[in-house]
This record gives sequence, C-alpha cells and structure tokens, in this order.
Amino acid sequence: MRKIPAALLALTLTASLTAPTAVALKTDSLPELNGHWSQAAFQRWHGYGIVEGDDRGMRPDDAMMVSEFAALLSRTMGYTKQAENHYADLKGDEWYAPYILQLTAAGILEGDGVNCNADELMTRERATVLFARALGIRPSEAPNLSSFVDGDSAAEWSAGYIDAMAKAGIIQGVGNNTLALGADIIRASVVTILDNAVAEYANEKNAQVTGDVDGILLVTADGVTVKDASVSGSLLMAPKAGEATLTVEDSTLKGDLLVETSGAEVSLTGTQVQGEVALTGGENALTLGEGTEAAAVSVDGDKNTIAVAEGASIGTLTARAAVEVDNQGTIDKALIQADGVVLDGNKPGDIQVDEDVDAPTDSEGNPVVDDDQDNGDNGQDGEDNGSGGGQEDTLPGVVGVRPVDQDSPETPLPQVTAQAKQEDDFLRVSLSTEDIVPIHQSEGAGKGAWAGVAFQAPEGYEEETFRYSFGTEANETADHSADLTQDPAIGDGKYAVFFINASSIAPKTHITLQWGEEAEAVRYEVDLSGVKTPAVELSDVTVSTHELPEGVSSTAEGLSFDESTALVQNGGSGELSQDQVSGMGGGGEYTVYYAVPQALNDGTLKFDKIARSINGSALNTWAVSSETGAEEGAGWWTKDEDHYFFKWGAVFAKQADGLYQMTDGGIYDYTLYFLESDGSQDNVVATYTFRIDLSGYTISEE
Repeated sequence: MRKIPAALLALTLTASLTAPTAVALKTDSLPELNGHWSQAAFQRWHGYGIVEGDDRGMRPDDAMMVSEFAALLSRTMGYTKQAENHYADLKGDEWYAPYILQLTAAGILEGDGVNCNADELMTRERATVLFARALGIRPSEAPNLSSFVDGDSAAEWSAGYIDAMAKAGIIQGVGNNTLALGADIIRASVVTILDNAVAEYANEKNAQVTGDVDGILLVTADGVTVKDASVSGSLLMAPKAGEATLTVEDSTLKGDLLVETSGAEVSLTGTQVQGEVALTGGENALTLGEGTEAAAVSVDGDKNTIAVAEGASIGTLTARAAVEVDNQGTIDKALIQADGVVLDGNKPGDIQVDEDVDAPTDSEGNPVVDDDQDNGDNGQDGEDNGSGGGQEDTLPGVVGVRPVDQDSPETPLPQVTAQAKQEDDFLRVSLSTEDIVPIHQSEGAGKGAWAGVAFQAPEGYEEETFRYSFGTEANETADHSADLTQDPAIGDGKYAVFFINASSIAPKTHITLQWGEEAEAVRYEVDLSGVKTPAVELSDVTVSTHELPEGVSSTAEGLSFDESTALVQNGGSGELSQDQVSGMGGGGEYTVYYAVPQALNDGTLKFDKIARSINGSALNTWAVSSETGAEEGAGWWTKDEDHYFFKWGAVFAKQADGLYQMTDGGIYDYTLYFLESDGSQDNVVATYTFRIDLSGYTISEE
C-alpha cells in the first residue's frame, strides 16, 4: 500500500457532510488556476459548492485519494443512505467515513471485499468506472478500445464502462491515444470528467431547462421544469433532489430518465423517452400525461405508483418490485418479476409473469392475467405481416418477415412482428414472435432460428438495387449492393429483406441502408429479445472450485484435479500469501469444476462447442462435442451415463507493482453457452448462469 503524507490525508474536496446551498455560481476566479487547462471546470464546480480546496488552493496536478473521490461523488449526487460498515480498515469516525458508506449503499463503491482502501490513491481506471456507475451510464455490451494504444490493458470488469464513457465523449485519455488506466488520477482530471459528463446541473429550486442539452441533465433541486428541450444524455434525478417535483413538457429524452431519489413526483406530458424510465428510488409517483411515449419503464424501488393517461404509452413495463399502475393509455408488454403488482385500467397487450411470482391483480384483488395472456398472446393477428399492429409509436415501412424452412417449405413457421422506433442517431427495430422459432435451414445461410425483417423502399424509388451493410457491429456506411424484393406476402412495393439468426451467440443485428448514391445512410439496430428460440436455461448444474464433482476420479485422460488452484466457493475466506497466489496455475488462477446433467425436458443435451463469459467479458469458445469419449478429455473433460463434467481455469488475481491483487472484488458472474454447429452457424441450445464469490479472501501484501 502506498503511504500518503498526513497533510494530504487531511485534505478533502468537500469537507463538510452537508452540501452548501448553491443557487448561483460563485464569482471568485481561483487565481492559482490561471492558465491551467482545467480552470473552467474547477470554477464551475467550485461555484456549485461541490469542489473545495484548502489553504493551499485546488492543487489540480496532485493525485486524488479514494476518500477525496468518494466525497466529491457523494456530494455531487447527494447520497444519504449509509451501508453497514463491514470494512476492516474503516473505524467509522474518519471525516470520509460517511461518504465511503454512502457510495457503498448506492452500489457504487465495493472495496476489495475486506478493505475500502480510502487512503490509497485512485487510479484512472477505477475512477472512470465509479463515475459511470454513479451517472447511470451502462457498460457497452461489446467494448472496443482498439482506438487507444493501451486499450487492451482495461480489465474485464472495466472495459465496458470505459468504452461507454469514451463513446459519450466524457473521457479522451491523456493524449497520444493513451488511456493510462493504471496511473493515479489527478484532481484536474476528476473535475474535468465530471464537467464533461454533466451538461446541465439543475441545482436551483424551480429552475427551467429548455433547448438542447448535449449530455447528462443532472437534477438536484425541487420544482425543476424541463420544457421544449432535447436531452441527448440521461436525465438523472439524483438523491440530492429529495422529495421533489420534476415536470417534463413537450421534450425529447434521447437517453434514460433515472429517478434515484425517493418520495418524488415526476410528471411527463407530450414527451418522448427513447431510453428507459427507471424508478430505482422508493415511494415515487410517475405520471405519463397525454402525448407521452416511453419506450421502457422499469421499477426496482418499493411503493412506487405509475399513472398512464389516455393518449400515453409504454413499450415495455418491467416490474422488479411491487408497483401500482393505473393504465388509461397503452402498455404493449408487462414483464412481472415481483409479487404485489397492481394493474388497473387497460390491460397490457402482453403480460409475462416469471416463474414463482404471483400474477398481478387489480386494486380489488381480481387477477389480471387471463388464459389468452398466459400463453403470450398480445392480441395481434398471427397472419399479419405488418409492423406491430398499427401502433402509433411504431415507424412505418419496417415489417417482420416469416421465415421459410428450406428442408420443409410447406410447414409454416411462426410469424415475425416488427416495431421500429427512432433512437438518438439510429432506428431500433424490435422483432418478436408468439411461438418458438425452430432451428431450420435458411436459403444459402445454414441452420438457425431465423427471423426476417424488411425495409420498404422510399416512395418514388425506381432502382432495383439498394446499398447496405449488415454485421455484428455498427457501420456508418453502406458498402454492399443487393437486389430489392417484391413479395405480396411482405407488402406492397419494394423491400430490402434481411434474415437474422436469433439463436446465434453473436447475431448480425446492425444494418445500414442507403437508398441511392445521393441519399443519407440510415443505421438500424435490431433487438431480438422478443424472438422465442429453442434455447433452454439449464438447472441442477453443480459447480465447485475446490473439489471434483461427486463420482469423478482424477485422470489425465479424462478430468484431472489441480489442488494448487482449489478455492472454496460462495463465502470462502482466508488470507493468501503472495507465494500461494503465484503458485496457483499460471499465477493468480483458480479452477471451476462443473457437473452438467445430460437430460433435458424433451431429450438429451447435445452440443458441438461451449462458450463462456465472465463479468460480461468477451466470449471464450472451445470446440468440444458432446460425442467426445469419456477418456478423450485431455484432463479437462469427461462424462458418464447421466452427466457431462468439465473444468476451466479463471483469473482472480493480477500483478500490479510486483504484487498480486484481487480482481473485480472477488465476485465473478459466469454465463455458459452450449452450441450446436452445422459448420456455418453456431446455435445456442442451452445456457447457464451462476456466481463465484471469493470476496472473503484477502491477499497478503508481503
């Protein structure tokens, strides 16, 4: 651990526990910052009362400690709830203790499983991730940091957040396309990141926000009104706002509306929310007035209420906590994942209730789900090739296309429904089916759970071809050419038609179209979450990190046991020496052993490949077949009549400054994919998710 001088320990960017009222920017110029590249950012946030120095000034080029960073972040957001102190190195009477425990309660700061390390210097990597979590910035699903020369140095747990922050323009690195993630972050960089992220800081009571907001709109005061505005980032109602009111009128929110406070009243009228309205705080009242369209609403806090007026709509409502909903408008789909959900008024078009969860009722206690809704029927005609039943919030010209099995063309496959909505700089196309799309042979494309989508050519378009790109990542240009399709089964006119394998582990969901050489290219992203596939979630899988599965003997030909990499799962604890960790596998590795039942509901689990992701990292794929013999596993695979048995190594500690340190706080979330392949397509037939908890271990620094 790096030793910090006592004088530096006494410094805090925000020394008091209660933020001073900041109704206007202070006017002092901070002369010690004259000419410094961070001067404007310091002046802005010093004016708000968020950033304060000491008798030595702001010291922009000094490194920042974890304690100082926690104080700045907590003061900015206004966290008040404190977690129980479980940190071994936090007595609780330190000036920074409340801030550390507030960030812990908010799920922002986790420590290393034992210590919070408040007196250590904060790294650029960790600071970026904590900023992203606090500001509600979701990690990229497929991070790509190749534009930075040291992008591959990002850890698996941080890469998604860093990629999202870079794409949003919040971080740019330290120059020369370098991130320098392992370097200590200086105070100027911290304040600049905050300044880059928050485009508008509504901290005045009854403040009015209008016009374009290019970034995050952070609300920390009561009575704020957003009117005739276009917000490119999220609108974040922070805990500092308290039991406040927020009014949004005739505006467009291209990102999310995040309500993290409790006891608030949030009212939207004539507003489009292209992202998600997320109620994470409790006892909030959300009203969607006439003309309001919300693509998605999620509820995680307790005792929230939602009122949907006539002429208002919600695409998907996800209730992960009990909530009372009065729906006089339209809700396309309701995903019920918690007991105690009340649905009054108009029924959602489709209600899906998780297993072991009580079905929703109305306020009189009558069940809302009926037999038709139990099977996922959303009231649409199964023969309709249209783009979602003519709903007002669906853009025209995009339709679902029923796939055809080339091996059995006479057998009708499930109808595909498409809904298209405008996002920030692309159109999101959501495909869905009422029934499972079986694995079938598509013309010239191999076997998969294919679902089609067609885009109608513009009126007056006379050419017989179109320009396009079609892949797993976004492409701003249309680099290829293909013939248009005319088929009455799709609709009148000419269409550009694409088929996507919904069972693929990496489906092509990015489409760019260009209608003529002079036209602007239009980018689409396809959401396949509504397409039902034959893939199943496995159960009764046994996982261990310290012993072979029951009934398996250690052999070099089948499945071998490595005692040096054995750790106890789910609550294991103890101190590991540097020598111990160095001697585990290739250094800092543990081994996971699996016992996977062969029996499925309708047959036997068969596969040609297995893929694995840890904490959302890139997939590792192994070409191993369920037909492999029990004695052909080369030490990591075997089977008996009932189970398949595997082992894989994983990293839990990496070296930094010559010492091994725990990664990801010792928490590792796994997803396993079992794949069948026809040589051209890999299809997911089964998945399994689980967590390995090694947070009880510490690694000696000696």
